[in-house]
Amino acid sequence: MILTYKQLRQINTNQTLMQKLMLTPMPLKLSYNLKKMLDKLSDAGKLVHEAHLKFLVEIEHLAAKNASGEIVRHPGGGFDIAEEHQEAYRKAISEFELRTVTVDRFPIQLALLEEAPQLQLTIAELSAMEPILADLDVIPGGAPDRGALPQGPTQDPPPAA
Repeated sequence: MILTYKQLRQINTNQTLMQKLMLTPMPLKLSYNLKKMLDKLSDAGKLVHEAHLKFLVEIEHLAAKNASGEIVRHPGGGFDIAEEHQEAYRKAISEFELRTVTVDRFPIQLALLEEAPQLQLTIAELSAMEPILADLDVIPGGAPDRGALPQGPTQDPPPAA
């Protein structure tokens, strides 16, 4: 499974989601699959973190500098981007977030999550998990008018006569 750095960060930094997944009792098969997935996501997150540290070094030339030409650093080590370099910074960040990492796991089947009705997810949590879920366009047992929205162009009904 291939995830962008941005997708991986959204999953790994959603603490309420991580707590729910770790603390909610679930059927064994789902718990096992989620544990393995979270382990792989954690490993991938470490790689992305290392890449992010290198990226920060690469973009230091965009940092705001004081009168003597030194980078103005925050107490935590970060730095502000100079006003004249904001566009270049936004472009660099966008390109960085689109880099990908391969996670050596198959996506979690949506049907497995349905076997754990006690696992209630918010829209934000489900959105964060979406890249690691499979079969999202299928809602088992759903009526034809439920589930995925129709694809392609739609047409408004004719005006009433």
